[in-house]
Amino acid sequence: DGSADLSALWTAVSLIKSSAQNDAFVIIRSTVPVGTGKQVQAQLAESSHHFIVVSMPEFLAEGRSYEDEKTPARFVMGSSDGKGFDFIKNLRKDAVKEVSQENAIPKNRVYAVYLTLIKDR
Repeated sequence: DGSADLSALWTAVSLIKSSAQNDAFVIIRSTVPVGTGKQVQAQLAESSHHFIVVSMPEFLAEGRSYEDEKTPARFVMGSSDGKGFDFIKNLRKDAVKEVSQENAIPKNRVYAVYLTLIKDR
């Protein structure tokens, strides 16, 4: 039907929910359909721990994944919690440049699960 197969994501979310021993950040590095972050947050809300879901898809050129990850040309992030933005900024302080207020992404608009989504042909 052309929809993304998110079964691996939901398996990972279930494992995180059942095995987490502390509050944590959950970073989704794959490109997923719009609204998936909210669905992940809703699933994790059923846990006794607090999770901050951060969406930060990777942009890797073929044959350049190491270089592109080490020095990315851009970051696209989203989170419903400003702490998610601060976490990524601190985690990737080597690659995140300070931005001026004019081009800053508002922290409340900013969202590691590595998945490969393959659509059956």
